[in-house]
Amino acid sequence: VHIARFDHFCGWLHNPIGEENYRWFLSFLFVHVCMCCYGTVICALLFQGEVRERDLWNATFYNVQTGEELKADWYMIFNFMMQRNGVVGGVMALMAVMTVTLGLFFGWHVWIASRGLTTNETAKWDQVRKFHKKEMKRYEEALKNGTVAARHEEASKLLVTDITDGDVTCTGGSAPTADDTKSGEANKDTDDQVVYDPGPMPKNIYNLGFVENWKDIIWPRSLRPEALERYRTTPPYVPKPRASPKRETNKTK
Repeated sequence: VHIARFDHFCGWLHNPIGEENYRWFLSFLFVHVCMCCYGTVICALLFQGEVRERDLWNATFYNVQTGEELKADWYMIFNFMMQRNGVVGGVMALMAVMTVTLGLFFGWHVWIASRGLTTNETAKWDQVRKFHKKEMKRYEEALKNGTVAARHEEASKLLVTDITDGDVTCTGGSAPTADDTKSGEANKDTDDQVVYDPGPMPKNIYNLGFVENWKDIIWPRSLRPEALERYRTTPPYVPKPRASPKRETNKTK
């Protein structure tokens, strides 16, 4: 199955995410961020209400082991509330962690979508950037050493390898000699020494700008009227039922 603008396979939805459902995936993340944030606030308000009702800020706490009186502070009140309402406290902690986690995940998707990228393409562009940075470093060092090939044609003259007749014909050919092996090794060493100018960092041709990128997400190209008209197929041919032949009857007088 080919997925247009494939982003990733979502285990939560058990479905691949691509061009036509990426907007619903973002909506899914946004709704869950709001729900987790709402749950965190509700639990915090429940704790706040009980603290006010019991006037815990003016309460005096006692150490069970030493009998020492302790003044109320954030740590003391939090410890007291968690012991009395462990389930609600656990739910609040879980909701808070998931709010931050899903919020960061949703923000990251908004960021790459604004740049016209997918999760799949982001990983590949990271590899391209690392490779380009590495080659630029090699190129700058080669400029100092004078081993830069300005053009591919000039460098190819240094990389000519003698090929025996057996490599280009169907006559069986002869095995490479010791001289051929040495020549190949020398050319390989020359290939490692020659460095090309990697040029500027390639640009993402699918980055059409913030507005156009979000247009493609909210209103996918494959679902637009012009695309549907272009790829619309004719309805299947259904043969018309044939009329049953009339029976001929012999009329006798």
